Amino acid sequence: MKFKFNAGAYLRKERKNILISLGAALLMFALICVKDGLENGVYLTGDEGNVAAIDMNGRETLSASLKVTGFKDGVSLEKNPVVYIGGGKEEAGREKTESGDADARDEIGRAIDDAVRSVENSDGDRIELPEVLDDGTLLLWEKPGGSEKYLAFLAFPAMLLFFYKGEREKNQKELKARKDSVIKSLPSFNSQILLLLGSGLIFEEAFARVAAGYGDKVGRNYFENMIVEMGRKSREANISAARAMDMYAAKIGVREFTRIKEIIVTAQIKGNDLSEKLADEGELLWNKRKKTAEERGRIAETKLSVPLALLLLALIGVTAAPAMMQM
Repeated sequence: MKFKFNAGAYLRKERKNILISLGAALLMFALICVKDGLENGVYLTGDEGNVAAIDMNGRETLSASLKVTGFKDGVSLEKNPVVYIGGGKEEAGREKTESGDADARDEIGRAIDDAVRSVENSDGDRIELPEVLDDGTLLLWEKPGGSEKYLAFLAFPAMLLFFYKGEREKNQKELKARKDSVIKSLPSFNSQILLLLGSGLIFEEAFARVAAGYGDKVGRNYFENMIVEMGRKSREANISAARAMDMYAAKIGVREFTRIKEIIVTAQIKGNDLSEKLADEGELLWNKRKKTAEERGRIAETKLSVPLALLLLALIGVTAAPAMMQM
């Protein structure tokens, strides 16, 4: 059994999630556009297009994202500070860094931090941004690059990928559960066919009896439903049970079922002893089922070892703590 992606079926099934993803991406883009529109009135640009000042426009407090590049002695450093004007941000915000043995980039970084602090402590309706500092550092102030818009454009395909991945994992789990159902139920099915063949029935009659028994059962698993469907297909299409098994073998994709189907088809064509072949195959199936159960038991033991170890450590800690406190 393999997972096959059907774009049309996926779009129909996930139409609601696709619309939700598209709506969320458009809302995110609209909010970013509104934010950019509001910020455009905050930044006052100079003759060269760089940000020269911040317009408070009567506000007491304001936060503005900026991109600042410092230049000194042929070395440059870029930072993206958020400037908080008003509200006493000097004490609650950045702390001054002490001078020490630092390279030119560290000096530029400290100079930028000092410039940001001076801007935050400024008063007035128009806050000028310094271009040249006392130590000779040149500062270029710019508006942020606006990368949030690109994130909004990427949000839609990212959400689609998330939903697709979830759908694919769900299908893979279903396929694995179906395969496990076939492997688990196949030995019993083979044994039932053998018993009916031993009582004198031919394979077609034995298969019909087993399918009818599964049809009367409440709470059938995937394999039992499949056998019932094969029996119905055999009656309605007037084909043999072996032919119906051959049609479903490719759909199931389980090697053990395909092998039993080949044994049955070959026996009907060549007239071989079907009971003997099925008996040998049944022994292999039961042995494999036993090994699978043992492997799952070992895996369960491994998974339980971690919580058991944690419980043991907790028990040791509780037991040894009083003695250690008295030492």
